[in-house]
Amino acid sequence: MDTSWNTRLLFKAKSRASFCSQDLVGVQKKIDLEDKLKPDPESVQGILEIALKRFQPINCPSVFISSRTDKGVHGLENAAHVDFEHPQGDSPSWPEFMIHGLNRYFCKAHADLRIKNILPVPDTFHSRFNAKSRTYLYRIAVQKSSWSQDFSHEYNIKIPMGEWKRCCMIGDPNFDIDKVKEAASYFVGLKDFLTFTGRGNKLPEGYSTVRRINSLTISPGQPLINSIYDPTNHMYDFWDVVVNAKSFNYRQVRRMVAVLIAVAQNKIEVTEVKNMIEDPSNYGWNPKACTAPPYGLYLLKVEYDPKDLIFSSQSADNINLDMEGNSEIWQ
Repeated sequence: MDTSWNTRLLFKAKSRASFCSQDLVGVQKKIDLEDKLKPDPESVQGILEIALKRFQPINCPSVFISSRTDKGVHGLENAAHVDFEHPQGDSPSWPEFMIHGLNRYFCKAHADLRIKNILPVPDTFHSRFNAKSRTYLYRIAVQKSSWSQDFSHEYNIKIPMGEWKRCCMIGDPNFDIDKVKEAASYFVGLKDFLTFTGRGNKLPEGYSTVRRINSLTISPGQPLINSIYDPTNHMYDFWDVVVNAKSFNYRQVRRMVAVLIAVAQNKIEVTEVKNMIEDPSNYGWNPKACTAPPYGLYLLKVEYDPKDLIFSSQSADNINLDMEGNSEIWQ
């Protein structure tokens, strides 16, 4: 796409953003059937479009986000693209100017959203379909057996306030981490995850639930706030479940974690997990495994091929490709 920075800003921009979903209804905006142009200030996509319109662009910017997470799911790094055209873009510093303006608007609007960087990309780039992989983290905290407290009901459990709506807190200390790791091994590879897909019976005809899990690890985690300042953290063992794939089905990660938790608590057997994968079905889900809550889930990063991010031969000289494949415009 031809671009003249001296006369008009006309480019497709890719941005990296972080958000906390406590006060947002999710990533994807809600469409009002009676007024399809009605803005949605309660979603990540909606508030981004509202903020972009404050720059008074020529076109009506539509934001396309790489990963459409549910309400309550956090994003440490998500990606999006937008076609943006402005009559007074007169310098390559526009991306930095937009970052400042967008983050300023989010701050004043009390939106838990922040843009990390903006990068001009080719007209062929699509934030969702060009993604090579997505990495999610699910945080779990399990009460230690050495601490005696009433865990008969979730409202009786003492939890660190720094972890409120940030981590899945489990009050029952009966949690077999070795079984978790054994069950997790069945997820890795190319599998049909129909059983682990939310609303599997409402999928469009011909929709494939086959996905390749590149990796899934379970490792000791850490509280968000040092235990020196919140001693309640000492009551828990923290675990991080990190999973990487090109894409996931609806609620797939949360349902996978739910099964791992059920296995750890001896509610279902490891062999049943294997059967749920080898014999996928809309009716194969064991109700003893409750879908893990959204607030324990974090989108860590979305990765792209650096070649897909090169805007033009002229701008390619200004793109720094680091070891992780991230790209930033030099100042």
